[in-house]
Amino acid sequence: MAEKSPSTPTNISAAITTGSSFKRHYRPYYTKKQIATLNSVKKLGPLASKETTARYSSCKFMQDVGRKLGFPQKTISTSQALYHRFYLYYSIKDYSPQDISVTCLFVASKIEETIKKLKDIFVAVHSVKYPDSKELDPEHIAEDRKRRIISYEKLVLETACFNFQLRHP
Repeated sequence: MAEKSPSTPTNISAAITTGSSFKRHYRPYYTKKQIATLNSVKKLGPLASKETTARYSSCKFMQDVGRKLGFPQKTISTSQALYHRFYLYYSIKDYSPQDISVTCLFVASKIEETIKKLKDIFVAVHSVKYPDSKELDPEHIAEDRKRRIISYEKLVLETACFNFQLRHP
């Protein structure tokens, strides 16, 4: 039995609706038609403008946190590319943009070999979000938050098809 090519819009729709049973193939770029199909399947409706705003503010947030951590621009750009790829497949209704931003920074630091511990990233996130407050004590970071980010790491890697050589435009 012949399997349909995953690049057809119908199969992209199936990828979202059927979840992990769909075999994704890494594509560095998507066509406008494929992106439109992915967005229509998510059925954002009135959330479309909210998602656009969230994408913009999350990219700025990742830029600020990345600079605070001393990441090179390539690491920050990788995190932003991972973020956009993630939200091609998932909706902001289902996953917090801030949690996914932190996850993408964490994954990008590993991909680009500028590794930082998760607790260091949380400290930088806190200082960017609350610039006037005192520095966060790494020992006071909730374990459930760490576990949540680590579980999201798997989803981010799956949406990138475990490809660690991202192309930047």
